[in-house]
Amino acid sequence: MTEQFVRKMEEGVKLLGIQLSEKQLEQFYDYFQFLVEKNKVMNLTAITEEDAVITKHFCDSLCLVKGFSDIEKTVSLIDVGTGAGFPGIPLAIVTDNAEFVLMDSLNKRIKFLPQKRLKAIALRQNCSRAMNFSVKWGKFFSLKHQIK
Repeated sequence: MTEQFVRKMEEGVKLLGIQLSEKQLEQFYDYFQFLVEKNKVMNLTAITEEDAVITKHFCDSLCLVKGFSDIEKTVSLIDVGTGAGFPGIPLAIVTDNAEFVLMDSLNKRIKFLPQKRLKAIALRQNCSRAMNFSVKWGKFFSLKHQIK
């Protein structure tokens, strides 16, 4: 993990009132490297420069953390149309009281998601369309919202 990465992440999340642990910083850096490497063959995102990923993917995703401050018990949340894992993976890295299901209609995106590399966070993956998924599983989620 580079000093520049750590500094940029800490600057970005400070504006959001978030303080990251060393482990969380390592998870973000690992995810960044994995994303850039896989993007070379999968075309997951046009944003791959370190500063831009930190600002436009990681910090933008973490803007939602303030909405989770009222959640007192463990809940299940779903990221519909997760694509390359945004905002679900960044939120899962910093949120202790939630399990995240990352859902996308394209199996290639679901297979990309680095679940094994981010062992310490609660992630599940599902390849489905939202309308099909919600009929069977929607009642199990506390918060359902597609973010664009």
